[in-house]
Parts: sequence; structure tokens; C-alpha cells
Amino acid sequence: MGIENQPVFQWWVPYTLNKRDHIISAVNSHYHKRAQFGFRVPKTVHEAMEIDKENGDNQWSKSIKKEMDAVRIAFDIKDSPNRPIGYKRIGCHLIFDVKMEDFRFKA
Repeated sequence: MGIENQPVFQWWVPYTLNKRDHIISAVNSHYHKRAQFGFRVPKTVHEAMEIDKENGDNQWSKSIKKEMDAVRIAFDIKDSPNRPIGYKRIGCHLIFDVKMEDFRFKA
């Protein structure tokens, strides 16, 4: 028996579930937005490279390089014989954006 059957929570459960659905909908609509301030915003690095190729510039490439240079300091890449026990390679996920203040491309 869940709390939705308790008299004290009968009003609260539908209200909270409805609120949750609205929040998820808002996040999804923002996530799936493909353009910002007239610029196409990529979802993947591959798509960013395609956009640069179509536009004949390297705006997204520069923003990716800038971000990777900034975070690379935090990682000490080890050669395979020197890796610690339990080493596991983890990938990277970039989120792309266009900053409103100066229309700067950000990865």
C-alpha cells in the first residue's frame, strides 16, 4: 500500500505528479531546442563539425578545443603499464550553448 491511498496524501500525490510532468516537459523542450539566437546548436561533436563545415568556419571546433584544453589539466593520462589497478576509461559528454552576452559559442 503506497502513500497515494492514505487520506492525508490524496490531494498531494496527483498535484506532485502533475508538477513533475510539467518540469520534465520544460526540460525536454529546452533540451531539444536546436537553435539559439539564430545559430544552430549541435548535440554531438560530430554534428558540431558538420555545422562548421556547412558554415565554412570553425566556431564550434574552437569552442571544443578551448573546453578540452581547460579540462585536460585535471587528468594525468597514464601509459598502459602504469595504470592503477581497477582503471576504467570514462568517456566525455559535451553540452553546446550560445552565450547571449556576446554570442560566444560554448562547449
